[in-house]
Amino acid sequence: MFLLCFAHKNEAQAFLKISHYTRHHHFKGDLFVDTQNHFDPILITGEGMSSTLFSVTQALSLMSSEIQAVINLGVAGAVEPKMELNHIYPIRSVYAENEFKSFTTSCEKSKWDIISVNKRVYAESDCLRFLPFAPLIDRELWAIGFAAKEMQVPFYAYKLVSDYAQSAQICGQVQAQAKIFSQNLALYWQETKEKLLLKKNEIKNSKIFPYPKEIYLTEAMKNQYQNLMNRLSILHEKKSSDILGQALIQDILKKKWTAKKKGQSLINNLKNIHLQSSSGLKS
Repeated sequence: MFLLCFAHKNEAQAFLKISHYTRHHHFKGDLFVDTQNHFDPILITGEGMSSTLFSVTQALSLMSSEIQAVINLGVAGAVEPKMELNHIYPIRSVYAENEFKSFTTSCEKSKWDIISVNKRVYAESDCLRFLPFAPLIDRELWAIGFAAKEMQVPFYAYKLVSDYAQSAQICGQVQAQAKIFSQNLALYWQETKEKLLLKKNEIKNSKIFPYPKEIYLTEAMKNQYQNLMNRLSILHEKKSSDILGQALIQDILKKKWTAKKKGQSLINNLKNIHLQSSSGLKS
């Protein structure tokens, strides 16, 4: 499962209409989940790096066992006139205004960089100041990269060029086209996600973790199970049988529960082990 991050709800409007999204009950902010069809969760970070860093870190902490990667989708301004309007660029590296540290995404074969700035850019002098670093600007990607690195989760970014940074009046024009931008991002993500999943399946094809036949897992639970087992096998360098033993699999199998309840109990135990492991790494 991917965590889809947007600065503004308008950017995510086409995604939110795809399925039955509701706010996450345990998150103080705009984190939307789909409990019916299990579509990727959507996080509205708000504009600016402080807000973004806080919300992404909180969302990853809450859903750490379920998230394979963080995906940033949204609009960006261009400070390089050669950048094509309405075109979506995969981002290679992200810099930040007044920060020495930069972050590299997991987007392969990308040559486009971006710089996250502290305030909206309208003056030509600011465009010229940022141009040596990157042809694109936004307000949040650097914070997403920071949070993803801290939480040891890969991140990807895809930016639609909405405007050339020129004047404050451009904001109204961008808002007027928000629906079209969101639709274009949704179509782009659908194709890109298929490619990412195909690649991940090729990589993980030889590493499928089995589970007892007495247990029933829905498709969503199977994804959680494989993700948790993969992470725990890396963290603890143990065989799957040892991890299942730590998750009290034999005790679960002895219970007079339905196969699905046994499956959910196993997932919960694995989540607790993963949470303890993550806490141990941070301390």
